[in-house]
Amino acid sequence: ASNAIVLLPIARPGVVTIALLAFAALVVVACGGEDRNAAESSDSTPPPTAVASSPTATSDPNECGYSQGRNTSAQVAGRTVLVHLPLCYDTTSDRYPVVILIHGAGADETQWPDVGATSVADRLIKDGSIAPIILVMPAVGESTGDEQDAFVANQLVPFIDGKFRTLPDAAHRAVGGISRGGGAALRTGSEHPELFSVVGG
Repeated sequence: ASNAIVLLPIARPGVVTIALLAFAALVVVACGGEDRNAAESSDSTPPPTAVASSPTATSDPNECGYSQGRNTSAQVAGRTVLVHLPLCYDTTSDRYPVVILIHGAGADETQWPDVGATSVADRLIKDGSIAPIILVMPAVGESTGDEQDAFVANQLVPFIDGKFRTLPDAAHRAVGGISRGGGAALRTGSEHPELFSVVGG
């Protein structure tokens, strides 16, 4: 599959959030496919991902009893990674597409929840605008473009596919970013078409 490059204007944070989540929906559509935000311990992690066997989630996100997804965090190569699991993740065995979101300069992984990415994702999933997705928000700090690219491609993607119930192929994986993170996302996506089918910046 060829990469779809989506260039998004940087305007208001809410507009950027909705636009980046909209591009995430492209992954799903093109491929057929109470406060619970406390960090979970590593003891309660799901079994590792095997080869994807189903195209996307099959459960109704409005029927599992939760009003929002759940955040968890992990350390990957010394960097904090915030992961937002979709509604019903804990009550099904479904596998999900993944959207990696890279923060801007001077920010960290908390930039995305702060601008509403996780709450917007929950709302779009609940109303059926997009299928359930896993959001992955790494802290990349002030590392160079080469370092960010190597981290995302060589460490982050394998870690996420090994720890969570993903659909572990390029057709179900997107990368996007805001400001400097947008440039990083465009670079990583263009250099790794084997990992990403949708790129947004």
